[in-house]
Amino acid sequence: MKNRVAFIPIRYNFLALAAFVGGAMLVCGTFIGTTTGVALFVQTARGSDSLINQDERENQFDHLSLEIRAKYTSIAVQKYRTAWNRLRDNGGPWENYSVRAPAEYIYALVCSETFLRENPHLRDSFLPNPLPLDRAETLLRLVREMQDVAPDSPTFGNFRWYWRQKTVEDQNAVEFVAFRLLYCWKHRDVLPVECRERLWEILVDAREGLLRRRVRPNYTNISALNFTNLILFGEMMNDPECLEEGLLRMYRFVCWTHQRGIREVASPTYYAVLLEAMQQLERDASNADAKRCARGILDFVALDAAAHFFAPSGRFAGGESRSYNYLHGDPYLRCHLARWGWVPLEDVPSNLALLTAFASDYVPPRELLEKMPAERFVKQDFSLPLNMPPRWRCGATRDSTYTWITPKYSIGSLSSGYGEQDVPLAIDFAHEGGKNRKPRIYFIVDGRGDPCGTKKIASGGGHAKALHLDYRWSAYQNRAIVSAKVEIPIESVARLAGEDAQLASSFVFPTPDGMEELKDGFRLRYGLRGLECRILYQNGGKIAGFKEADPQNHIWVWSFHHGTPNEWRENETPPRLDFVLRVFDWPFGLVKTLDETLAEDLFWREAPCVSPDNRFTLPFLEEPNLETCDRMRPNESYAEILEINDQPVGRACLESAIPQLREFARRSENFEAHVEETLNAEGVCLKWSARDGLYYEFFRENGCVAIHEVARWRVRIPRSGNYYLWAKVRTQDPQHDSAALQLRTSEGATFFDCWAFGVQPEGEWVRFSPRKNKAEPFSLPAQTVEWVLMPREFGAQVEAFILTQDAAFRPDDKELQE
Repeated sequence: MKNRVAFIPIRYNFLALAAFVGGAMLVCGTFIGTTTGVALFVQTARGSDSLINQDERENQFDHLSLEIRAKYTSIAVQKYRTAWNRLRDNGGPWENYSVRAPAEYIYALVCSETFLRENPHLRDSFLPNPLPLDRAETLLRLVREMQDVAPDSPTFGNFRWYWRQKTVEDQNAVEFVAFRLLYCWKHRDVLPVECRERLWEILVDAREGLLRRRVRPNYTNISALNFTNLILFGEMMNDPECLEEGLLRMYRFVCWTHQRGIREVASPTYYAVLLEAMQQLERDASNADAKRCARGILDFVALDAAAHFFAPSGRFAGGESRSYNYLHGDPYLRCHLARWGWVPLEDVPSNLALLTAFASDYVPPRELLEKMPAERFVKQDFSLPLNMPPRWRCGATRDSTYTWITPKYSIGSLSSGYGEQDVPLAIDFAHEGGKNRKPRIYFIVDGRGDPCGTKKIASGGGHAKALHLDYRWSAYQNRAIVSAKVEIPIESVARLAGEDAQLASSFVFPTPDGMEELKDGFRLRYGLRGLECRILYQNGGKIAGFKEADPQNHIWVWSFHHGTPNEWRENETPPRLDFVLRVFDWPFGLVKTLDETLAEDLFWREAPCVSPDNRFTLPFLEEPNLETCDRMRPNESYAEILEINDQPVGRACLESAIPQLREFARRSENFEAHVEETLNAEGVCLKWSARDGLYYEFFRENGCVAIHEVARWRVRIPRSGNYYLWAKVRTQDPQHDSAALQLRTSEGATFFDCWAFGVQPEGEWVRFSPRKNKAEPFSLPAQTVEWVLMPREFGAQVEAFILTQDAAFRPDDKELQE
């Protein structure tokens, strides 16, 4: 086999001594540098009104001279000229022509013309020919022809994504089109007069599509585009309804991120969309809250990018969700990193993301990267709320990413699978003496014979994507060691692969300097670094070994074949593979075997668990007890959204820019409702105002608390026993008349995914009754109890609560009448 070398364990004492001395020196230096770097960063985040001082932003990246910006803007516009020529030569739109193409071309023309009007001395050298602004009319006509203009249509105002489609299949189209055209409307003076009326018509009809596109904040990129579009539309078109709704949706997004992090976590593709939306919102909005929130999100994403930035490869390191490039990872986000001066512009193919980055003045401070410790373990949370499907509430781990970065390599993993486009495990090496933009090493579960992710297939909305199998993934990481479990539900395979497809768990990697097959795994060597993977457990299948998947690009795979769906069809247990993987220094890392390393490492030894063949694994790989999913740990709270070497920095970053989040954090340490207490023959009766709880000030309305995010109330119970809970609520329609409830005591927490209030526009007292069933009492101890309301549907308003031991009690009793 080509490039194979033998991996021979080295156990000589003098080498072990050298490794020990060198390692001790490295650990001491790393500890000092790491502690100092993180402490400085946290102090900056918490000790100022803004994480990034405005003065520090000025004149930071002067290497982006006007001439350089003109050069790359010219390249970007030329790309759209080429697309125009294809359109012209083919006599009109073809079936795969996307509505985004003409909208983005107009945007590129307006961006470049605005730039040249600000810098007229560059016009002659900008392009060999004048900018073709006369094409805008034709481009807008194409956009208009793809818009649904039937007033009685449920997708009125939206757009067909592709010319071939007869109806609107992907309702996200209105967000991408409106986002580009709103910028053009702001700078409409550069367009020919005849274009402005058509642009107005498109945007006015798009208004309804924007308002109807109601997505939760966990749909990160679309949610950000939506509230950005509504806010800018409201301001530019003098539309108070759109502005108010856009701000409300923005507050939901900001509070969601403050509680749970970015759901489309570590996605270089969609982080670019998020950056573009927030840059445009901060630059063009007049509303002060919108500007502050946009700046806070920009700072958080920049911090996230810096924490995960692996300088030797210039890449966003670690596992990622929703990847569009499995081999390289980050073509879109890389454009923004180039704008910030983190990677060379020459390494970035100029495209719309770079053009958008040039149109923004946002840059994080140069010292943001300098403060990052050379060795760092980054943990990032992307959890769903507790009222979402139960699999996220059952494991010993949270939805998180773990990334260990050193000057020589990075390794990162997701704790749980995100979807059919994620990269759950990825490694980058610094390639000594070679080009660093090599393909990364990653893991993928494949059933289509496409481990490199280059064969696109049909997906939702008429799109074609390189989807891999939908599988169950669990992993935990301690620095350079990852333990993982993979299960492939057979019922999930049919949509993406045939019944005779070969199911394979594969590691994809560029040609190493050496590779070795093991009885139960493999080893790779890249310069002075090594990678070892060992199978802990499998319930069928066999090792397929090494194969050169792409000789032209020097890409290899090592695979474990699980068999075909037909072979598993009658089994009650799905295909499963447990493995452990580590990165080590070559050759000193082989002084100890992987088994010895796991046996001696305190982290892995504290909670050991053995798999069926007596190999090391972790308790989280075992099946959760589904019967206890709704019983939470006492005082369960949301994890920190971003940690660097165990130092929390994510929430502090957002709070430094957004005062309402800072106030929420200040009040969260110690709060308790003021309770009116009555004691009679029927028992205890307690009443408290909803305003006495912990909630985001964004959502306090008319003396009520609107449940757009988590709200908590702590109440001291004077006597143990059974209690009934009432709430005085206001709801407007059946789409916004329920919430989720969690009850927390010292013994644990109980979750109810629905408290149905019913439509109560004038405000009524409603007794706790999950899903309109018979009223249920709570058995409460004599202690402080916490009640938590979460949005099952957005917007139900709560004014007050009553807790009573009297089953026959009704809140219209005179002593408690409002």
